[in-house]
This record gives sequence, structure tokens and C-alpha cells, in this order.
Amino acid sequence: MMTALNVKEGDVVMAFRDPVLRDGAVRAYTVKFDDSVHGIAVNPLADKSHDMDFDGDTMGIKKLNSKAAIEELKAKFSHVNNMVDKGAGKDENGLYPLYFQSGMDISSAIAFQKENNDGVSEIEELLETIKIQANSSSEKIRSAGLRKFNEFSKKVFREVGFGTEHIDLTSNQTVMNSYTSIVRNKAKGNPAKLKEVADYNGYKLDVEGGDDKEVIQSIADMLKEGREIVIKEVCEHSLMGEKEARDIQFASGIKSDDTGLAGSTSQRAVATFRNRGLTEVLEITYPITQGTLQIKHDAAKANTVNVALSIKLKNLYDGKSADGVQSDLLVEDWKGEMAKLFTDELDVDYNEEYLDTLANMLSDGYGRVMSLAKATELYGSPFDRIAYGQNGYEMLNEFALQNRNILEGVHIGEIAPTKIREAYDNSKFAIAERIVNEPTPVVKDPYDDIDYDYFDRNTKGGSDEPKPREEPKFKDADLKPNMKKVDDHDIEIDF
Repeated sequence: MMTALNVKEGDVVMAFRDPVLRDGAVRAYTVKFDDSVHGIAVNPLADKSHDMDFDGDTMGIKKLNSKAAIEELKAKFSHVNNMVDKGAGKDENGLYPLYFQSGMDISSAIAFQKENNDGVSEIEELLETIKIQANSSSEKIRSAGLRKFNEFSKKVFREVGFGTEHIDLTSNQTVMNSYTSIVRNKAKGNPAKLKEVADYNGYKLDVEGGDDKEVIQSIADMLKEGREIVIKEVCEHSLMGEKEARDIQFASGIKSDDTGLAGSTSQRAVATFRNRGLTEVLEITYPITQGTLQIKHDAAKANTVNVALSIKLKNLYDGKSADGVQSDLLVEDWKGEMAKLFTDELDVDYNEEYLDTLANMLSDGYGRVMSLAKATELYGSPFDRIAYGQNGYEMLNEFALQNRNILEGVHIGEIAPTKIREAYDNSKFAIAERIVNEPTPVVKDPYDDIDYDYFDRNTKGGSDEPKPREEPKFKDADLKPNMKKVDDHDIEIDF
């Protein structure tokens, strides 16, 4: 791979994972040769910004050829300059969360240390220090935090080690104990998921409660108290009924459909505001996409998210209230309903400042929110409206008739295909050359023929419109000694 890319150890390359929903999907990486690696390998904790895991995900690697491009890559996409996730908003201490993995293996390692060190975890304390340094505006302090993060990674994966949480297949009870440990240590799952997996495996649990809600609460209490969840009976068949199975199918279907719906919403917003607030738009639409991924196998959650995206979000982007009842929504009311959709419906974190920016960009200037479609007409570049609009070909013809520049907008030239940029540059130079070489046209003043000295004398009937001057005819009797008649209208005067 290094040979194919023509890179050597120590070079900085650009790595990205599609779909690129925000700039976190792109990062600068330093090349290091390792003949034990098939493909590429990255620090497992760096996967968060790329929204990837290690079950076969693919990444793109791009070598940049100019020194200026490499310096820009490091400035904008290096890990030291992107240690915190600003899109998630600040916590109660005014700090952004780390843009690195903090669950799964991290949670397991912290729990392992606490269990074996009287409730104290060295890596948990180190993680808090890193978070503070990562939020600093000083690159020197952030660099120190990144060095600590490398130290943190070694402790997590080498000292505590992989496999802190695993599935012990010795018996059904050890399998259940493994699931319990994973949930208790907050590596993954919750009490409801623990009951679901027990039902799926045919485990009747020795817990209190009659209905599902009471059983889940009992499991939650036992997890908190550190008690073992014992299997009372192992059935020959799954305890998950037909309804539960259908619910899982329903949730999976909604997750597939709504992921595309959320993505199209992001595209429309970017097409509208690429040149006015691209970062803010990407970051505020990203949680919408992530909300669909929270559905998993939960049918109730799937229905809530589906209604939120297909009905409520659509109404809000149409400039209405979420229920569609009220039109001409005030900017502040619109922000409040969007915030409620993020927290109550989608259950995702978001940045309030980015939501403020989006709301202000949608403002009609009179304190009310316009629809996204209207905003697209006003602010969308020709390039984006052709690419993402429903009638791209018609828009192309319309812009051509208007003599519009397809590369309008500060950011469009950065993404336009090379051939389009070359054609635009050639047209620009041709127009400039034509303007320089063509003589300046002489434009006749339409009022040149008006004799304002005779204005009052020539107006009739009180009209304010002057009449064209009549050329006087000279007679020989009118000539003075120093005058010579040329024709009936012109004379020469000898001074």
C-alpha cells in the first residue's frame, strides 16, 4: 500500500471514511510501516470521529503532493487540533467531550481497575486530565494532552489488556454472567437489552416482577447492587414471541429507511447554506443521522424516531411547528421545538450555538422562520441547486439563460470538478480579453437635441416637456462683417 501511494514512513496522509457527514470523518495520519498489518491500522480510540468500528469498515487514503496542501491538512485535520467534539455541545463544566472513543474497552478497563484497586481507577483520572487539556485554546497544552492520550491508550490496551469483557461459553450461566458484566460496567447495553438477550437465548431468570417493566426494573436493581442474575431454567426454544420478532423486523426496517431520510435532510441543508455556515449545518444535522442508529431493535424507539423525522422535522423545515398546526413560527419558538426533537425524540446531544446559527440563517429578517425550500432559493448556489435539487436539468437551463456562474459561492470552487473550473477560468479570461480589445462604444445622449435655452419659449399649453430645438436658418442680412455664411445652418466667425 505504501508503494502504491508512493509514501514513506513519517509522511502525513489524509484518511477518510464515507459517508463524510462532518469534518470528523477526515483526519491527518502519520505513516508508520508495520509488516504485520494487512491493510491499515489506527489507534482503536481514534475511530469515534470516523463513526467506524473494526468489523470490516473501509477507509480511503489520499496522498497530498504539495507542501502547502500538507500543511493545511495538518492545521485543519490533525488530531491535536481536533481533540474535542464540538458538535455534541458542552457539559456542566463547560467542556466539550473528547473526540475519541470513551466506551466499550475504556469503560471495561476503568471498571477492572476499580474492582482491583479499592474503587480507584488511574486511567479514569488520566482521562479527566486529558479532557481538560484537550479543551485548551493553546496548541502547546493540547499537544501535552495528546501525549497523555497515547500514554492512556497503552495503559488501556496493554496493561489492562483486551478481553477485559468477553463472553465465557463454559455454560449458560457463565454466558449470562458475561452479559451481565458487560452491562454493569457500561461497556454496552442496558437492563432492557439484558432481558432481551436472555429471552432470545431461552433463559428464564430468577428475578422479581410480573410484567416486562417490573422485570427490567428488578434487573436494574440487581446490576446496581452487584448481585448475580441467576438462570432459573433454560428452555428448549426462545422465549421471544412472534410479536417481539416482528418488532425487531419493524425496527430494522425503520432504521434502514430513516437513515436515508436523515441523510437527505443533511444534503438539503448543506445545499442551502454551504457558503454561509457549512460547519454549523453539518454538525447540527449530524445528530439527526445518529438518532436513527439509536433505534437498534427497539420498535417503540423506531416509531418515535420515524415520526420525528418523517413528520415533525419535515414540518419544522417547512417553517411550521412540529405538529404542523402553526405557520410563521418565531425564531425562538422554532429553536425550542428543534431542541425538544433532539433531546426528547431522537435522544442525541447537540451544540446549542450551532442550532442558534441555523435558526438565524433561516430567519426572514422579521423574527420568523422561512422554509428551507425558500432559503434554498435565496441562498443556494447554482452548483448545489443543480446537484441536489429535484429538477437539476431544468435548473441548469434556467441558470444558463440567466448567465449565472455555476461556481458562485466561496466554497463551490473547492469542490467543483477540474474541467468545470478550467472552463470557467477560460471563459473569464476570454471575457476580460474581449473587454480590453473592444473600443468603448459611443452612446448618444438622448437629451443632446434639447435646447434648454429655448425651453420656456417653446413650451405650449403649460406642458413641462421641452421640444427639440429647431436649427436656425441664417440669412445674408443677418451676417456681420466678421461672419461668413457656409450654408443655411452654419457660419464661420473670424475673430
